[in-house]
Amino acid sequence: MSSTPPRIVLFDLDGVLSHRDTMSHVVIRRFAQHPLRIPLGLPMLAASLLLDPTNDNRAKLNRRLVALALRGLQHTDYNALADSAGERLALSPHWPVLAAIARAGHHLELGDRVIVTTASERRLARRYLDAVGLGTVELFASELKATFTGLACVTHNYGVQKVVALDRARIDLADALLYTDSSSDLPLALRCRETVLVNASSATARRLAPLVPRLTRVRWR
Repeated sequence: MSSTPPRIVLFDLDGVLSHRDTMSHVVIRRFAQHPLRIPLGLPMLAASLLLDPTNDNRAKLNRRLVALALRGLQHTDYNALADSAGERLALSPHWPVLAAIARAGHHLELGDRVIVTTASERRLARRYLDAVGLGTVELFASELKATFTGLACVTHNYGVQKVVALDRARIDLADALLYTDSSSDLPLALRCRETVLVNASSATARRLAPLVPRLTRVRWR
């Protein structure tokens, strides 16, 4: 007898399972500890915010900001920082999107294959997911590498790279359900059967609506 494979259900993390950007929290914390780096980082941040989320230059600027913030760190120190940040954010009353976390848990109970795909760094994302009760979900995330000056992004799981990573893992997206809040996930939404926009802006909804079939919007807390 043949069995039906579980449905693939994809969740973005930042903006969907968390109200705010987890990696940005770590970057801001590092800049607060090293204020002399702020004048170097502000022009990159300003330029990044002016660019469309789908623009490759925005992703490049964000990687440079992360490298600047993590300068001088190696994996041991970063791991401790990521662990404490992920657990602290999960316990904050203002950070987790409880309805989205409950929906992910419901999909797990149904037997769906739940995957979180995020531009946030793997260790940080894993700690956050563990702490909000989603420790069993699969995770595709950005990866850091050690360099001469500190840590830098070696794999940035952002935009079309999310599709590349899932294809490499031979995950069939034809019948997948995607929960996202950002137009940067348009390449992924175009491959999925259904997309749910979680707490997305009206501009994002207007942009994706003509392009993405079976698109719905929800407002979750």
